[in-house]
Amino acid sequence: MKNEGFTLIEILIALSIAAITITTLYKLHIQNISTTSSQLFYTIAPLLAQEKISEIKDENIKDIKGAFDEEFSDYKFNIKTEKILTENFNKLKTDVTITNYSNSYTLRKYIFIEAK
Repeated sequence: MKNEGFTLIEILIALSIAAITITTLYKLHIQNISTTSSQLFYTIAPLLAQEKISEIKDENIKDIKGAFDEEFSDYKFNIKTEKILTENFNKLKTDVTITNYSNSYTLRKYIFIEAK
């Protein structure tokens, strides 16, 4: 009698190896997507924070909250000001967050505004 085909054990082992491989590849893919989106945030956030700080030019700096323009509508900012030593020396703390993720970026900048 000639045996043709695979035994049940051989099929179960092959399916187990395939399931482990597919699961590993899936986890790797998910981790890659997460890392890519995080790196994108940490590339864009400093530029947006610096842009908002550069818009502040007057002497009456106040705390500001808001969102960026349409292209970066998921990104929100929060600027807090603190006077240091004199009225003309300010610490600006800019927090940039993105709505759908837990990422947050903080930029601190010290500026001196000349009295007129």
